[in-house]
Amino acid sequence: MAQNTDFYKTLPVQDHFETITNESLYQHVPDGWSLVITDVKGSTQAIEAGKYKEVNLIGASSIIAVLNASQGQEIPFVFGGDGSTLLVPDAWIPELSSALAATQKMARDQFSLELRVGIVPVKEVHAQGVSIKIAKVRISPNYCQAMFAGGGVSLAEKLVKGPEGEKFRLKEVSTAKADYTGLECRWNDISNKQGETHSLLVMALGENAEANGKIYQQVISEIGKIYGSMEEHHPVSPAFLNLSLSPQRLEKEAKIHGLGRGRISILLSTLKILIKNIIGVFFFARNSKAIGVDWGQYKVDLRANTDYKKFDDMLRMVLAGTPEKRNKLHLFFGRIL
Repeated sequence: MAQNTDFYKTLPVQDHFETITNESLYQHVPDGWSLVITDVKGSTQAIEAGKYKEVNLIGASSIIAVLNASQGQEIPFVFGGDGSTLLVPDAWIPELSSALAATQKMARDQFSLELRVGIVPVKEVHAQGVSIKIAKVRISPNYCQAMFAGGGVSLAEKLVKGPEGEKFRLKEVSTAKADYTGLECRWNDISNKQGETHSLLVMALGENAEANGKIYQQVISEIGKIYGSMEEHHPVSPAFLNLSLSPQRLEKEAKIHGLGRGRISILLSTLKILIKNIIGVFFFARNSKAIGVDWGQYKVDLRANTDYKKFDDMLRMVLAGTPEKRNKLHLFFGRIL
């Protein structure tokens, strides 16, 4: 079992997000795997200083680097905005560590930010009496998402970020390289017709898994009552998805793809992305089918694949709403706390 690199690939797929509340549908992660924890150190201060896009890009880069280094293998992950959680077979760690070390260097050299990376063996979590459970949920016809339960992810984060976490932390290697093919940051900020976008993080602290499941069921049910159906509260609307034509915004992506190639290369890469976006704006406006893309369907598919709700020992959701709905949710939490 420890050598089962297909463990996640062969997991049964759940069809409804609400199944996260039923821990019996999760499976125990075996030894022979490790949790990779990444986060931008000081991300709160960086965001306050106007580096929100940079923080998000670095967090996403750590996922893309691992996925590309795994050469098409199915890797479960959760994106947390300023970092990520990934589950990887121990046999792949040497190759993946190199890609992650390169991403640390990229974050420092290109954005003056520190990416902290920790690798915690599952057997280390088990040795502390905590389990790691995982489920696979279908988000769209083309995308399945990993969900974590059992407390193992939370423990791994504490181990990496704690005072004795040095033994788990990856050291930056100046000669390491990573492939960021597929990483894009080409959209304007997304607004919504309701006026507000709410970020919600909920961690149940019940006496056991069953009690926690009931708490999450209650929260999800109340969100449905207050915010309505998925169509009503989804934070991404195709009507508000617009490609950016700002060179300053597009340069952030170009800095990653042009890593180590000099300022001229970054400028040329920015120009290339800008031209692609201008072409995209043209085709989007006409709902064309061109250059191998159904532009009329593209935004719909992008919305369907958005992981605006996830679970990794904590319920995380991004919701489109109004001040009135937000206040109702606050009152609800006030009643159950």
